[in-house]
Formats: sequence, C-alpha cells, structure tokens
Amino acid sequence: MHLGAQLSLLVRGLYYEGWRLTEKPDSERQPADFAELVAAQMPLQYGRDALRMTNAVLNLLAEELDYGEVAKIITTLPAPLRSLWPPKAA
Repeated sequence: MHLGAQLSLLVRGLYYEGWRLTEKPDSERQPADFAELVAAQMPLQYGRDALRMTNAVLNLLAEELDYGEVAKIITTLPAPLRSLWPPKAA
C-alpha cells in the first residue's frame, strides 16, 4: 500500500487493477516462474519478453521511488526474486 501511495493517479489505477485483497498471493519464487506469470498477463503488443519488461519496470521504480521504500519492497520478496531488481536499488 505504501508503494501505491507514491504512484501517480493513472499508474496507481493500473497497479491496483484486478487486485483483490482476499486472494492468496502467487507463490512464484524463481525468476523464470515469475516471468511466466508476467508473460501470461502482458498484452501482446508488448511482446513476450517478460524478464526484459520486468527489469525495465523495476529500473524505473528504482529511479523514481524513494530509496527506503524500494529497500522495503526488496526485503519482502523471496531471495531469488530480489535479483530482478537493478543492483543500484539493492
């Protein structure tokens, strides 16, 4: 929720779209498994290189968000998924 509060109104709408508080979080723990989940949700016009797209989004977040907030987000992730963040964010 703290991350969502830092996003612009338009991006915040996209961030929360389809999110349900009562649903169990996905259990992907490895980057390849996470990429499959992302690829399944990506519109076709963005291609299917989910790891590249994920890295681009995480790079943007690392540049635009407060360093402390990014650090909190990273610590909540399973260790293998932390490697998806750019080194400057960790």
